[in-house]
Amino acid sequence: MVCFWCKKEKENAEYEGKSRVCNPCIKVATAAPKRAPQVHAPNLVYSEVQTPQTCASCGERKDPCHYKRDRRTGKLHQRCLLCENAKAPLKPKTTRSPEEQRASRDSRLRSIYGINSADYDALFAAQKGKCAICPAPISERLAVDHCNIKGHVRGLLCTAHNVGIGNFDHDIRALKAAIKYLEKPPAPAILKARGVLKTAT
Repeated sequence: MVCFWCKKEKENAEYEGKSRVCNPCIKVATAAPKRAPQVHAPNLVYSEVQTPQTCASCGERKDPCHYKRDRRTGKLHQRCLLCENAKAPLKPKTTRSPEEQRASRDSRLRSIYGINSADYDALFAAQKGKCAICPAPISERLAVDHCNIKGHVRGLLCTAHNVGIGNFDHDIRALKAAIKYLEKPPAPAILKARGVLKTAT
């Protein structure tokens, strides 16, 4: 019988039971040193991330080797090793001035929707601070609704209705089908015929 490992013809006495590997090969395999366990290096500095990072506790800019790295995402922790070992609390985030907030808002509106804060305020005033779908004013900031195909802004909506239209992929036919479904759902008539419901609602 030919050994599966060494490919040599061996007598049946050199095999254990129905094994296809001869006893000498098994002894060599079991005597071989085991592979050393892999050591994780969370502080390894990857080539693509070499810029220093500011610690969220002490505020000092330090190289990535001074931070732990998340094993799942590969991102650096917010606090350096010294602060993490000392369990130092995170520094509170600095509040931006109204001018900085408006400039950041302008940049975001312009890059995504092609409008600025003045355009948003004009839409907000025209809608009297209300969602274009909801009848009552709401306290939260209204989201900018835009056409994903043509890219133009359609109006301001509350978060719930903006997400709802997005879930329908902005498809008017799907929205009309949903209205028809709500006006005349199929289940009450079927359940009434089966005697589950006394009256259809």
